[in-house]
Amino acid sequence: MGISFPAEAHFSWDFHQHEQQDSSNVSSFTIPTNATEASNTIEITADGDTPVVLPDVDRPGFWLFSDNAEFVEIGDNTDGQLAVFDFTTLPGGPLPHYHTLEDEFVYVLDGEITYQLEDQLFTATPGTFISKPKNVLHAFVNAGEQPARHIEFVIPAGIDGLFEGLGQPGTSDNPPFPQLPTPELIEGGFQLLSDFGVVAPDSLLITPPQFGITQEGDPELVVIRPGEADGEASATLIVSNPEDDSTVAEIPVTFGDGERIQNVEITGIEGVENQNFELTLVDPIDTSIALLQNKALLTLGEDNTYTLIDGYSPDDFPLLLPDPNPNSFWLGGSNYTQVANVNQTEGLLSLFDVFIPEQNSGLEELLIAPTDLALYTLDGELTINVADQSFSADPNTFIYLPEGSKYSFSNLGQLSARTLLFTADNPYKLENFVKTFGVTNDEENVNIPEPSLISGLLLMACSAGALLNKNRKSLNENINFRVKLI
Repeated sequence: MGISFPAEAHFSWDFHQHEQQDSSNVSSFTIPTNATEASNTIEITADGDTPVVLPDVDRPGFWLFSDNAEFVEIGDNTDGQLAVFDFTTLPGGPLPHYHTLEDEFVYVLDGEITYQLEDQLFTATPGTFISKPKNVLHAFVNAGEQPARHIEFVIPAGIDGLFEGLGQPGTSDNPPFPQLPTPELIEGGFQLLSDFGVVAPDSLLITPPQFGITQEGDPELVVIRPGEADGEASATLIVSNPEDDSTVAEIPVTFGDGERIQNVEITGIEGVENQNFELTLVDPIDTSIALLQNKALLTLGEDNTYTLIDGYSPDDFPLLLPDPNPNSFWLGGSNYTQVANVNQTEGLLSLFDVFIPEQNSGLEELLIAPTDLALYTLDGELTINVADQSFSADPNTFIYLPEGSKYSFSNLGQLSARTLLFTADNPYKLENFVKTFGVTNDEENVNIPEPSLISGLLLMACSAGALLNKNRKSLNENINFRVKLI
């Protein structure tokens, strides 16, 4: 299922100068292989003519807000067409913003992520695809308790410098300690966002790093103004009793010109130990409210202590579920499920989730890439054959195959394997290839054409460049908004 609109968190803003990942300086590396006795070295170049293999070894990653962005491919090997990031998102998320230079696409693998696209709110579940085109306001949060994983495709490449300059280096399994931002960090972050063509409109939000921490004294709530901050802005904080929905207090929250942070004292509450109060930002004046970060739950503890947590959960929003009947094809003993097509992405990206059963030898003859292709392995161990070389690709390996590359992949292991197959270089050709030579998903009929026939016909398809425009547009009944914003 895809949504597309054409035309306890870690709010960590840390300014650094980092060295850029540059695969062009590496001539070769050795990939451990236990699947074949063939060569296990693939030449790495950045000239767009030679296949590239980037294993999950010392891959750069940066924490920004509550996200760890692992750099899978930053455009060095795709001629700047496409960047790929492997995101891990902890509870929390970024401020509302939009990009003026790039389109972003998301494929959710694990966990649940709640999105704002303009004024639409929904929770995306594993197997769903979300389009975030340039100039469309968006934000997302992990409102659950478990980390979420999603792959971000960014077209064109170039946004990696923002993570390097604004983020904090680290791996997904070692998040930094949550820290409240200072006014200087917020202002510097806003300026750096602008340098990369990211616009953060004026908004107020309840900053996540204060969640889940037991504090002493009179309860306070930290509200920040992380985007544009010209002139005065205000809102009202409603304090209510969730047991009877009664309003306990209405507290004004006012920001002066350029002011970034307000510590709002929660007044008018009286309760006993474990008493809960809902805190909600409403009624903005000369600003806006971050729709996913405007609510907190306050719990009074013993000995004059209190705790704040996120006031939302994933179930508070409509669920976006995977398409129960996606386009799916058998090809070479593997099942290609179409995640995103050219109609959903305005012709920018085509994406398949490929399932390879265990002990699957694949095609006997090598295929010819109809356009520049990329794979990102997710599960199991794939055997990749490129020209006269073979190697084993463990999970999280990125493989780039320029147009005309001869390749095939198989799974000789005892467990099934899974990889993403995608392109931002003439995506129509990939869809044409899979739909022309694949057999539609039918458990009773998974036979495929003879390999020699596929290879011969593929040469014809590469030159013809036929166009298929079949599109799946169904939405889950729980979602009542449009697939496309016209």
